[in-house]
Amino acid sequence: MSREDPDVIDSVEKAFRLLQSFSAERPAMTVSSAAAATGLTRATARRILLTLQRLGFAETDGREFRLTAGVLRLGYGYLAALPFWEHAQPHMRALSDELREASSMATLDGGEIVYVARVPAPRSMSITLNVGSRLPAYPTSMGRVLLAALPDDELRSYLDTAELRRLTPHTTTDAGKLRAELRRVREQGYAVVDGEREEGVRSAAAPVRGSGGQVLAALNVSANAARVTLDELRDVFGIAVGNLAQGTAVALGLGTLIVRSQPLFTTLRWAGVVYLCYLGVQALRSARRGDYRMLDAIGSRASGFRRWREGFLSNITNPKVLALYLSVLPQFLDPVRSTAWDALLLAYTVAVLGALWLLVLMALVHRVRAWLQRRRVRRSLDAVTGSALIGFGIALAAEG
Repeated sequence: MSREDPDVIDSVEKAFRLLQSFSAERPAMTVSSAAAATGLTRATARRILLTLQRLGFAETDGREFRLTAGVLRLGYGYLAALPFWEHAQPHMRALSDELREASSMATLDGGEIVYVARVPAPRSMSITLNVGSRLPAYPTSMGRVLLAALPDDELRSYLDTAELRRLTPHTTTDAGKLRAELRRVREQGYAVVDGEREEGVRSAAAPVRGSGGQVLAALNVSANAARVTLDELRDVFGIAVGNLAQGTAVALGLGTLIVRSQPLFTTLRWAGVVYLCYLGVQALRSARRGDYRMLDAIGSRASGFRRWREGFLSNITNPKVLALYLSVLPQFLDPVRSTAWDALLLAYTVAVLGALWLLVLMALVHRVRAWLQRRRVRRSLDAVTGSALIGFGIALAAEG
């Protein structure tokens, strides 16, 4: 037994210390090198290595020992126990196959994120990540979502002690700037990172919340910078957050109250009517003027929050989205065993899938960008879009 703590089994502590000494830099060790790496005696290191070999956790060529895939069983017990692992992985895999972009889920462990689910992109990307991979939290979109969810004292402690190394020319290494960015992430509900962990890769992440509202993990999608712009990411995540709000309302039972309450439903519906008509009038004015140089200049200066806000309002003010969630989501839940957490997870998954689907549409639009930017084409598209938005607004008003 351990001399420091009588409740700790000394031999178990030594075995795990030796297991943790294997790494990418040290994939194989002799008895002597294992003893040196752990501070154990050669005799103790030898007995532990032979025990690991007998249990199927290690193998040897007669001189060096290396770990086998059997050690994954130790970590899989934890991963399998996570509620969102079983539910999220199939959706992430189907989504990645369809969009040809990578999707991942991670939790926070100290100052690092740990990947608990990962579907790589069919396209080639320079970074290779798998379940169990660890990355510093500060330069990643999932890490920023998770850091932003920390209590203030824990976040302060992290920022005071974290080593913010420059990984690319774009990496945020100033603690004050990172603190401001995390505050913005907390307010807007998502994070977007542009080439801070790996140059040329953009990613966006949103939180996965438990039934009590606590952040359990983060879910992201990453893409090559040439395929999607930051403004497009913000637009998409504004729409996604609107979907999340609608889905959360349904999962928590608030959606039923809104749909069945005539005053609430009517208020939300007319807010949607006004906003759709506003967007339609703006598009028609652009089509009539036909001068896109000034509009492009204004658009280039538009804040990221404005882009996010426009996407968010276009969804949150549409009660039909709420009614759709209310009619569709329950069909995918077990009426006996499902909990509010299951409904929340399904709502979040649907919202993220919708966001990623919009990203792939944007990637397709990039291929015909030059044609779409022609003045005549833009005026025609604005005219059609404006008329359609006003038509949708009138239809929404008439349905009351």
